[in-house]
Order: sequence, then structure tokens, then C-alpha cells
Amino acid sequence: MVEIDEYSLEPFKGELPQSHLLRHGRRTGLLLDGVVLERQFRTAQGALLFLTEDCPHEEGLHIYFLNAESAVLDALELGAAYAPGILSILATPPGERIAFSFFGGDEWEVAVMPRPKFGFGPSALSGVRRKRTLPGKRWLRISRTR
Repeated sequence: MVEIDEYSLEPFKGELPQSHLLRHGRRTGLLLDGVVLERQFRTAQGALLFLTEDCPHEEGLHIYFLNAESAVLDALELGAAYAPGILSILATPPGERIAFSFFGGDEWEVAVMPRPKFGFGPSALSGVRRKRTLPGKRWLRISRTR
């Protein structure tokens, strides 16, 4: 996994903290949750984006996995009521995975699977929500390591 700098955000004027996603300065047609593009990485299958809401006392982290055409293949959200969050990338170990911290003192790992897995419903992890709740293909696997 390699860090990249090809995506950016353009603010969306609405009630929710959302942004238009741009790739190389051009709109992709996607409206994503989040207003700060914290980090972005290239994987063998696409791109992994980490966005936050810029809300210091109740921060949310949005993780998007996009294909080569910038279409969303999978997406996760981490957040908790009244919980501040600051994204820290802890490591990019070999393979298609990233270790990070968000709530302070916690450690997570998100991995991009080589092939999507079929899954049902939301994540079983506390504070993690899969943006697609219908049965579907899941490219991202998230686990709390500490």
C-alpha cells in the first residue's frame, strides 16, 4: 500500500458534514461523508480514503474503498456519541492493510481483501458501522487490535 495525493474534497453546502470528491481536481460525482481528507492510499484493487468531520467533540471517521473509476466499493464509519477522535496512522505493514488509532489509546487494523466477501448486516464491533447495511460484497475487514 502506497500513500497517494490524487484525491481532494470540495465542501458541500448542506446540513451534514459532506463533501464532493475530486480526483486530480475534477469532480467524480461522489458525495461523501466527511469534510477533511486525512489520508489516502493506493492498493492493488483501488484507493483507500480516510475522512473526518472536523467536529472536535464528536468526531467521526469515514473509511472509503474506491475502485479505479472512483466508485465506492465498500465503506465504514467509526464514531461514538460525545467521543473526540484524532486519526493517527500507526503502521502500513506488508500487504493491503493499515494500523491506526482514532479514539486515543485504541488500535485498529483495516485490511483490503483480495476478493470481496459476501456479508450481512452491520459490523459486530462497537463504534463501527458499515455504510451499506444490505447484504453485499465486502472488501474491507476491520478489527480492533487494542
